[in-house]
Formats: sequence, structure tokens, C-alpha cells
Amino acid sequence: MAVLSLKKFAIITILPIFLEIAFSTSNKDFCGNIFETQVDGVLAGHTFSTTVVFHDFECQLQCLGSDNNFCKSFNVRPGNKTKDRICELNNSTRQLKPSYFKRKKGSIYYGSIQISCIDISLQRSGKTKSGQCHSGYKGKQCEKVCPTGWILFNNNCYLIDDSDSKTWLQAQTFCRRLKGELVKINSAEENDFVWDLVKRQATSLRYVWIGLKWNSTANGFYWYDHSVPVYKNWNTGEPNGNANEPCGHMYGPSSEPSDHGRWKDSPCNLQSIGTACQRLL
Repeated sequence: MAVLSLKKFAIITILPIFLEIAFSTSNKDFCGNIFETQVDGVLAGHTFSTTVVFHDFECQLQCLGSDNNFCKSFNVRPGNKTKDRICELNNSTRQLKPSYFKRKKGSIYYGSIQISCIDISLQRSGKTKSGQCHSGYKGKQCEKVCPTGWILFNNNCYLIDDSDSKTWLQAQTFCRRLKGELVKINSAEENDFVWDLVKRQATSLRYVWIGLKWNSTANGFYWYDHSVPVYKNWNTGEPNGNANEPCGHMYGPSSEPSDHGRWKDSPCNLQSIGTACQRLL
């Protein structure tokens, strides 16, 4: 089908619109909804369809194409094979059936949260009835946590893209079009988080671009914003190309296991590489 050739970021923008349409006519007391992503969780007991997919966005397409908007949310969990993902379409949501939401390592839940008219009014003033932010909101003004398809970690949102080959500059442009940047990794915990996303969402990739770039004036690698790396995870013997290999990437799942999550310098025009984006909350 031609629709399967759509880029991930294009599909990502469609899903919240679909869910808004699906919910907007179901209850007149609700003014709108937000889209949420719950890592390491699933909605149990409400699955009406289970299929094998290779990417999360294929599950999004199946939910979009369900009869009479019957699909209200979906789970994506690891399959039996390395590259497989199990897509579970649900007829309800975590908000409507909270007792059925279960923690499940390696799975991701995608769904919608309805917001009442009075809650929207209060949210605009930075408050809810209890003075706290609703689930899916954060900050003094109760802003959305992350856009659809992005995953939250320590007040930043992250997105892994493996839809096509990009040079380092093309990858940077891609992230900036989504109001982000190539990832800037400041700790071992953040590196582990990014690696975990890469291995789950880009299983066939050998490398993923990150925001490191060689600075010839300073004679060293800096992040895209010219800041000095406070944390480094270079592979053994790296970096070794300097000005000849002025762009940095992270080793992906199809590299040697001992290299997983480590960094390497490469020519900036190297392709067949994924992209790791980051944006502020």
C-alpha cells in the first residue's frame, strides 16, 4: 500500500487528529484531549486485534484504519524475533480504564486523555481543581509533556528516526524541522536512555547520528551548540579521525555487541545512518 511509504513524522502528526475526532463526539462535557505515551506500560484486557509489525508507526496506521473509530489506544511490545513488534489495538484508554493499565518492561502504550471544559479553563491559568497538573502536563503552566512519538526523559523529549539515510547535516536539519536538535548527551543515564530507544526503535541500524561535531579551532569535539562534552562515551581508540572524521555517531543494534551505545567519529557524509533527535519539554 502506498500509505506505508509515509515518513514517520508525517504519521505522527496524523494520530492526535484522529484521536481528537474519535473522542470529540463521544462526550459533550469534554472540550478536547491530549495524546500521551507511556513507556514500559500496556492497557490490558481491552485488546481486540493483535498483529506483528516492524515499526510502531505501522500500529498507528492500523489504529487509524479501524472500523468506526473503534480503536481508542494501542500497545506496542517486543516480539519473539529481534526485529518484530507486537501491535495490540485497544477499544478503551488508560484514562477510562485505569485499573487495567499495567507496567510491562519494553512495551509502549499510546492513547488519549480527555480534558473537561472547566479543566481547560483552569489549565490556561496554570492550575487544575486540585492545583496540580493533569497527567500528561508539566510545568508552571501545565504544558504538554512531549509531542506524539517523542519520549520523555529528564525534561527533554527524544525521537529516533530510521525512515531513510541522512548525512549528519541532513539529520540536523530533520531534527530542527521538528523543533529539536541532534541529541546532546550529558550523562551515563542519558546515554543509556538514548541507547535503549535506539535498540527498540531502530533495530536494523549500525549507527545513529548524535550532535557531536569536530571544532578545528579548539582542536576537539564539541556539541552542536559549541559546548564542551561533560560526559563522553567514545569507543576504544576513538575519536581517531579528527578533522577527517568530524561528525559523531552512536553505535546501533546491528553493530558488535561490545560497541552498543558507544560513540565513534565518522565522515559527515556517511549515510545508511539513523537520527537521534532531542527537544526541550
